[in-house]
Amino acid sequence: MPVTIPTTKRIILVVEDSAQIRGVISRALELENYATVQAENGLQALHILKQITPDFILSDINMPRMDGIEFYKNIRNNPAWTAIPFVFLTSSSSEEEIQHGRELGVEDYLVKPIDPDDLVRIIKARLYRIAEVETAQVGQAYLDTVKVLANAIEGRDRYTRGH
Repeated sequence: MPVTIPTTKRIILVVEDSAQIRGVISRALELENYATVQAENGLQALHILKQITPDFILSDINMPRMDGIEFYKNIRNNPAWTAIPFVFLTSSSSEEEIQHGRELGVEDYLVKPIDPDDLVRIIKARLYRIAEVETAQVGQAYLDTVKVLANAIEGRDRYTRGH
């Protein structure tokens, strides 16, 4: 009998006021084996974030009630959400808008209409980078633990203390 290893799907939060665009993006991501959660504006997305923590956020900039810029600022002001990769969707490729987002720290922009292949490539690249950072942090934590244990052992041995 083959052993199956449980896998968890990466969760992508799609924040877009157009139901049609949200649906197209979500279907493209689900075909790539991502789970999606949808919100139609920043306020609704913040409410969702109180219930789940996605692995990635894809957000339109121009939305009613709370636009993408305000939503992004709220995300980055909460320590629990600061490490989540965030990419803006925009129908405008104006240099001012893109520069403003970059100054805030936005990782990337996708200009509508979105090429599903570009979308998937960007998400995979961002998630891979997060995994690399997490692996490096675990490795460093392991080395720090070994050093602490070695120092504790050395400190308790009267023959090797101070060597």
